[in-house]
Amino acid sequence: MSGIVVTGFDAFATLDENISESVVRALPSAWRRPERLWIDVLPTIYSVAEQRICDLIAAHEPEAVVLLGVARSQGEIHLERAALNIDDSETADNDAQVRRGRLIEPQGPVGYWSTLPLEAMLARLAALGVPAVISNHAGSFVCNHVFFAASAEIECRGGRARCGFIHLPGRADAQLGGDVLVAAVVSCLEVVADAMTRRPNPSVRN
Repeated sequence: MSGIVVTGFDAFATLDENISESVVRALPSAWRRPERLWIDVLPTIYSVAEQRICDLIAAHEPEAVVLLGVARSQGEIHLERAALNIDDSETADNDAQVRRGRLIEPQGPVGYWSTLPLEAMLARLAALGVPAVISNHAGSFVCNHVFFAASAEIECRGGRARCGFIHLPGRADAQLGGDVLVAAVVSCLEVVADAMTRRPNPSVRN
């Protein structure tokens, strides 16, 4: 049976709750499709989260990997176009590491493109009345690090799985409740599942 790895993150910095964790934990009861979901909540620690996502890909050999995180300053869903080969944030991870201007993979590419059907996902969210945009990259904190690591792992395994990142809004005035965000993510996953059956995954390397 085909399947999708879906991950969120635990709370970090000043967050009491990471909405991506809450959404991921709600997915099993909200998913009605035959495709299997393998869910996990990653620790917001550069090295540990990288190892965990690579282990998940190796263990399940999914057809798609959809990574979720929270964008604390945003009021809408961000569908990320690219992962950058850089760790560069003033925010410490949950192991008290601050990484500034550090390449994730010194011999690696500048970045990886998302291979999720972003335009179709955006259209589905618009039809639901959920505010969303396509954003150029996933930042330079642990979210981006995991997106880059997952894309690199998929490439090493032959590039068969689709991979991409969705940032959920974390701004206090976003007015998108948990139920709305769960429904939005389910809709995005449905679009991904449909794309898995239609055509091969394009190259993830840039």
